[in-house]
Amino acid sequence: MTDVGKMSLSDGGQMEKTDVMYNRTKKELIMIDHQAKSFFRVDEAAVTQISSMVNAMKEQMQAQFANLPPEQRKMMEEAMGTKANVFTEEKKLNITTQATSKSLTISGHACKITNVLHDGIKKSEVCLADVSKIKGGVEVITALKEFGKVMETVTSQIGAGEDNFLNELLLLEGFPVQVVEYENNKPGAKINLTDITQKDFSGAEFS
Repeated sequence: MTDVGKMSLSDGGQMEKTDVMYNRTKKELIMIDHQAKSFFRVDEAAVTQISSMVNAMKEQMQAQFANLPPEQRKMMEEAMGTKANVFTEEKKLNITTQATSKSLTISGHACKITNVLHDGIKKSEVCLADVSKIKGGVEVITALKEFGKVMETVTSQIGAGEDNFLNELLLLEGFPVQVVEYENNKPGAKINLTDITQKDFSGAEFS
């Protein structure tokens, strides 16, 4: 659901008890947990604060790691795998896209499939429709990409993974009406767009 300044996301499944809201005017994320009756707010000031804290912790951990004997460093790297990157210079994930000739119709929307690759490995198939032919498509995709940029900043500052759909969305041209995740070159979870609802926000989202 979206209006001039705000957007919330829910897939009707795992997230049905959680709303993720983005205020475009304030560039602010709000996650509402309806089950716990609580919410968490992240804005630019919070991102700056988190960044300072995380960078200070990383510098301290990297200094401690550098002072370990080579044998201990190797053991920790082998035990932690890619998570050991926090102790060394992190390798940025290379996310690329690959257009295909495949096409589908999802919920009445014609779309073309684009593969999303992580370091050359297929991680998802995204079926992209013409934004102008989706009800409220231009407004929604603009808000999603702004939302994605904020999330990209947040996740990079706290050391979270880059492999989330919002980061990928920044590289895609079109409106995603279907996403199929891939693991070991095999299709897994599938998400289809069913509807976009536009309405005004009220205090009900916080109840």
